[in-house]
Amino acid sequence: MIDLDNFKDINDSYGHLIGDNVLKKVAQTLRNNIKTTDELIRYGGEEFIVIAYRCDFVEGKALGERLRKAIEKLKFEKNPDLKITVSIGVSQYEPNEKISKNIEKSDKALYKAKMLGKNRVEAYHSPASF
Repeated sequence: MIDLDNFKDINDSYGHLIGDNVLKKVAQTLRNNIKTTDELIRYGGEEFIVIAYRCDFVEGKALGERLRKAIEKLKFEKNPDLKITVSIGVSQYEPNEKISKNIEKSDKALYKAKMLGKNRVEAYHSPASF
């Protein structure tokens, strides 16, 4: 699960049109940095989910870090001072697990990333880790 950091501040400072353009550019960057067989879903507001098939836990965390760095490098020609970062929560789908449970695990990891300072990737390990 991927969440743009401080997105409300972007909308408040630059306006909703710029905010919409940021979302489009972030979505395109995410799409360009995942496999064609993976899925990118806009989950709400400024949240996205990447479903990475045939990807183990270590690869998932590495993918999250690659995506985080790609977003951090984004440049906006008309707003050169605009910097975008994301927080990412990674979890691994377990056999027979409901998708809602997997989303919940990713969301917990995302919350941890936000609480630890944003612009980072955190992974869900087990209930004892949280």
